[in-house]
Amino acid sequence: MAYPTIDKPIPNIQWEGWRAAVNDVRYYTALANISRTQTAVLLHNFPDNMDECRKKS
Repeated sequence: MAYPTIDKPIPNIQWEGWRAAVNDVRYYTALANISRTQTAVLLHNFPDNMDECRKKS
């Protein structure tokens, strides 16, 4: 994934692809956590009986 040298490794295109994939997983995980939290909040606030909702409107 990287070429070793005396000073420091030299990244190549494979390394950049791996790095991008790790970032994609981080973004997906954050989005999934936000989505689960928002779904829980919406379900908690949703009326148990739809008749209650119709009466309010």
